[in-house]
Amino acid sequence: MHDTRSLIENYYEAFNRGEWEAVVGLLDDSVVHRFNRGSRERGLEAFRALLVQMDRCYAEQLRNVVSTSCSHGARAAVEYAVHRCYKVAEEGLPPAHGQNHAMPFGAFFDSREGRITSMTNDCKLRDWLVEVGA
Repeated sequence: MHDTRSLIENYYEAFNRGEWEAVVGLLDDSVVHRFNRGSRERGLEAFRALLVQMDRCYAEQLRNVVSTSCSHGARAAVEYAVHRCYKVAEEGLPPAHGQNHAMPFGAFFDSREGRITSMTNDCKLRDWLVEVGA
């Protein structure tokens, strides 16, 4: 059995370093990613595209990462704070003016054979909109 908590820690460490290929290297080829806007994407190429989009629009660090995993080790829950600068507006979202903000996020992971097979990220989008002045 693989240590899911170590896998998740490696994911967040690589993310904070901006090492996108290291992040992708921790994912299963058919990874499923769900996030707070109700979207769901599948596969490494979709996840790479998301990382490029996020890197273009935000400068961010994930801090105070706390994770727990279930006894069989295949699932984990994570709480963290996103500290970011909103650099470039995403389509359908408020204008970006370099707004700095921090907010809590939660994430849920499934893994198999040392790879992340699914993740769900969630925050209170309404709170974020207030933070950036929408």
